[in-house]
Amino acid sequence: MHHLIEDNIPFNKFLSIAFTSEILIQFIFPYPNVESIVFIGQYSQSHVKDVAYFSSDLILVFMFTRFYTLIKHLENYREFMSMRSRKICREHGFECTSMFNFKTEIYYY
Repeated sequence: MHHLIEDNIPFNKFLSIAFTSEILIQFIFPYPNVESIVFIGQYSQSHVKDVAYFSSDLILVFMFTRFYTLIKHLENYREFMSMRSRKICREHGFECTSMFNFKTEIYYY
């Protein structure tokens, strides 16, 4: 455990693409009183060429990606994903992944 604390984490490992994208996802939210209309082209056989959307509606759709980060973090703090569980899995020769967590949750609960 001491080698994990004492070693410096390289900067490129700390600011990975996944970490940066999760931080950016948390910054997406509709601003109050900013209602611009966005026209998106429709490719169909109808007589309507463009569909009008409010920009806040489109941003609200992207806000649902926050559920992904919530589920991901809840999964990491479960009983079967602790440091002790990972150590036991490593000693027995298999990887402690999210699928392992899912199977143990189904088995015990």
